[in-house]
Amino acid sequence: MNIRRLAVIVTVVATAARGQDGLTIERVLSQPHVYELTAAGGASGKAAFAVLDRGARSIYAVDAKLNRASRIAHWPGDGGQNLAELAWSSNGRTLAFVRGESGNAQRVNPNPTSDPAGAEQAVWASVDGAVARKLGKGSSPAVSPDGNWVTFDRDSTIYLAPSNAPSAAKPLFTARGVNSQAAWSNDGRRVAFVSARGDHSFVGVYDRTAHAITWMAPGVDRDELPRWSGDGKRVLFIRTKGGVRGGNFILPTGGTGFGIWVADAATGEAKRLWHSPAGAGGRLRLPSAAGTQLLWVGSHVVFITEADGWQHLYSIPVDGSAAEPTQLTRGACEDEDLSPSADGKTLYYSSNCGDVDRKHVWRVAVDGSSAPERVTGGPFPSKSIEWQPAASGDQLLVLHADWRNPVEVMRVVTQKPGVQPVAGTPAFPAEYPFAMLVEPQAVTFTAADGLEIHGQLFMPKNLAAGRKAPAGPRFMPSNRLKL
Repeated sequence: MNIRRLAVIVTVVATAARGQDGLTIERVLSQPHVYELTAAGGASGKAAFAVLDRGARSIYAVDAKLNRASRIAHWPGDGGQNLAELAWSSNGRTLAFVRGESGNAQRVNPNPTSDPAGAEQAVWASVDGAVARKLGKGSSPAVSPDGNWVTFDRDSTIYLAPSNAPSAAKPLFTARGVNSQAAWSNDGRRVAFVSARGDHSFVGVYDRTAHAITWMAPGVDRDELPRWSGDGKRVLFIRTKGGVRGGNFILPTGGTGFGIWVADAATGEAKRLWHSPAGAGGRLRLPSAAGTQLLWVGSHVVFITEADGWQHLYSIPVDGSAAEPTQLTRGACEDEDLSPSADGKTLYYSSNCGDVDRKHVWRVAVDGSSAPERVTGGPFPSKSIEWQPAASGDQLLVLHADWRNPVEVMRVVTQKPGVQPVAGTPAFPAEYPFAMLVEPQAVTFTAADGLEIHGQLFMPKNLAAGRKAPAGPRFMPSNRLKL
């Protein structure tokens, strides 16, 4: 991230003597918080999201074609157990997710309510919209394309469970190392994975029919993040120098960069497609195994890197016809939350380009044949934000909010105002103080060292013109701030 302009956001809150009558923290926090919007992809038109509603947690599945959501999992009360890592089968039949957090160094899971029954991190699954059921302890679920099977990580081993048979999980295979990052081939016959061996790691392919593992050009490097080609014959992965972890991603110098490799899944023979330059231009924003910062979309590899000092999108043909990737997005702004269209020609993403204080959803051609185009946000200056695009079938869902309205799941439409709520999502409670909220004013100022600071000024509604009031600055040193 370029720190010359966006490294710090300052929120300045000006208050009257004791605040507005009736405005309480409880009322402000009474709205359902929606997060983790995740699309099934392909032609299914399915998506899902998680909800935190005054401590209670739920998972909702969305049929975007019908513009309707339904709840498939619910835990009442504030048990403090997070819901995350939503993962779909490509046909939209099965949704898997994780409840609970990972253990500490003593392998003890967080238990904030001191529940005498203890706490765990477990994988759950819902098939065809039915109520979700627990498959077993673990994390990082990956669902087979037909929705019949779910893999997940537990104790350095990849487990396999039928999606509709609770507590029937068994190890998928036995191999040395810490095995994780499972990824299914489109025919469901093979599973790519990563085997970490301390200062290096391998990408392997396990054939469920032959009960055999093939290693993809193994060596002393650190290989990870496997992605399958559409035909299931090739595996893409990222290769970095083995040894001490982190030099490519957290050091100002950027280390030795990263390579994009493509391997024959049957033989393990691999070729380097491209290698980033050493130094700062070689930083890749390393995603999780299920992350969307690295995708194989149709005939191109799409990835995010900070080659020009800002987090932007790049693509390169997998056939090797281009020596260098095409930079899809530019400017003093940053991009994330990638979601490809069903035909593999368009990439939707979140960006603050053109509106530095807010995010909106954009689209760009995967091959770079057309310029980026803003999809949401209305005429600038916009008062709303939209992020986490979820493209499935011919539908596009986004998370939407503005200074008055909390986060909602919206479907993007061609009619004004450009988005419409999804039916069946949690409603805002009557006590939510819509009328008491004030619209923040965008302000910028320059620090002593020349750094441009972006802030938001909240003024009391009834403050008389020219009257002074106490102000409290709040520093938000995070590029994750949405508004």
